[in-house]
Amino acid sequence: MANSFAVQLKNKSLIRGEDYRYTTGDEQTDHLLGLDNKTGFGNPESSSQLAFAGIVYLNGLFGRNCTSFTAVPFGFLCELGNEQQSGCYLVAEGETRAKEGNFLDFLIDDLINYILEYKNNNKLTKLEKSFCDFVISKLQTCSEVDFIEVVQLISANLNKTEGLDSFKQNSERSKKIYDDANQKNCDDNHIIFKNIIGDRNGRYEAEKQNCDKVREAQLKNLGIDPSLSNDEVRKKLKGCKLIDKINVERTLSKQESLEGKVITYDKMMSWVLDGYYTHRGYDPNGNQLIMDRGILNKRLAKSNVEKLLGSNFAEVLNICTTDYVADRVADVINLCMNNTDEHSPNFLNDAMKYVVTDKSNFSDRQAARKVYAKNHSHTI
Repeated sequence: MANSFAVQLKNKSLIRGEDYRYTTGDEQTDHLLGLDNKTGFGNPESSSQLAFAGIVYLNGLFGRNCTSFTAVPFGFLCELGNEQQSGCYLVAEGETRAKEGNFLDFLIDDLINYILEYKNNNKLTKLEKSFCDFVISKLQTCSEVDFIEVVQLISANLNKTEGLDSFKQNSERSKKIYDDANQKNCDDNHIIFKNIIGDRNGRYEAEKQNCDKVREAQLKNLGIDPSLSNDEVRKKLKGCKLIDKINVERTLSKQESLEGKVITYDKMMSWVLDGYYTHRGYDPNGNQLIMDRGILNKRLAKSNVEKLLGSNFAEVLNICTTDYVADRVADVINLCMNNTDEHSPNFLNDAMKYVVTDKSNFSDRQAARKVYAKNHSHTI
């Protein structure tokens, strides 16, 4: 049965709005897919990361490229297309289903139809047409064979066969486009970070300035030097009337609370980059670190930055999810581009080394999502 939601989604585009946030152009769809950032999520399943890498790689062989993408609570949302046509697709985690069917099944069927068009609309050699037929035949076995194993067979066949340079060149071009989209994600996401911090700090700074004025007026009225520290002011208050003590203490407490809510861009980026290096397992100089692929899930549960960012924390976390795992997906795409082993377990083992999170990732992620989704759910 056709997946009607996937069909509707294909007719949309994944673009950045004026605020640099991703949108499909439809508010209800954005909400359904988690683009409204009401829910914090964490690492997508390893199966989803593998599937996304495979989808980007296979489409790239035939000139259909991933021009934009983002992680969502179900896996990845991406724009795939060429100069003539493009569409929006969901690469969902293994357990995610629409009522009408599996999203990965839809992607595979869609790719098969695209390859048939590619074969008919381009001047191909006999060998190139044969390769198209080979890919289609392998994709048609995905109901019995794991998708990533099919990707392994296709990549090995391509890389070991002479005369298929056009597909290899397509793959290299596609990887470059993916890398560019990955870099643009990072650049645009940093703009969002700056805007979030600027908006929040602007509000708190205005409140703090008003609080400072109230404090100064209160202390002058009591004959206390406003330049004194709050601790020194509290000592001076001992000889004042109770009502004056209460009013000044309220002002001091509010002032201190506001000072604690201000976060700098450098401070947040330090938090973001520290998590990225921990996720990757090495620092900017290439020195080995203790790797923790589940760092995003752990941060969902507790974080000092969360206290500072408040309602913006879920969006910051979700941005980190995309930025952290995108490079892992790129590693798997590179693995496919260089693979020559049709049946070797080394391929899958190497792929899993790139995308593996932690053994309890599913339960951790689900528990973390529930914390941030008590009154909000995304159901497909």
